[in-house]
Amino acid sequence: MAPKVDKKEKKIKKKKKKDPDAPKRNLSTFLIYSIEIREKITKHIGELWKQVSAEEKLRLQGIVDVDKKRYEKELKALQLQIYKLIELIITVIITIKKEYEESGKKKLWEDKIKEENEKEEESSDDDKKSSQEDDKKVKKEKDKKTNQKEQKQKRAKKEIKKSEEKINSDSDSDSSSSSNEKKINMIITDDHLREKIIEYIENSV
Repeated sequence: MAPKVDKKEKKIKKKKKKDPDAPKRNLSTFLIYSIEIREKITKHIGELWKQVSAEEKLRLQGIVDVDKKRYEKELKALQLQIYKLIELIITVIITIKKEYEESGKKKLWEDKIKEENEKEEESSDDDKKSSQEDDKKVKKEKDKKTNQKEQKQKRAKKEIKKSEEKINSDSDSDSSSSSNEKKINMIITDDHLREKIIEYIENSV
């Protein structure tokens, strides 16, 4: 047997979202009648209220006073429940805090936080130191390469000067580049350096 489904619940499930652009359904005759006489009825009620006797108004005021006392009583009871709940929460918080401090967990937690902060500071210092050391290494390597380059340039200039002096001092030397190449080959043994010097001399002639 299928379980019973509340008709109201079933209706809510079947309710579709209204399309704001969809045309509005026509009003019923009762609603149209209510709209038309509402203003008249409101005015009529106001006129009737003016005709109510003092005794009738006093009776109605008695009903209002009774209902007002009912409201104030229920409101006071609700406020009392809220205050009791707040007091209970405060008591629980104070108790937990006291137990937490007495158990030594607070100190352990503070020590842990302190230790983590110190580790972060040490790590930051180490990173900074490592970065400085890396910068020094890079600078050292750069200076080393610069020095090596300068030394090569000095050596090349020295060899060129030496070869030029040797060539100029030889009275039988030929001014052509082929003759210079022969003499340079005899003086300089480094193949790469020799090629560079020959290239330099050829471009200078």
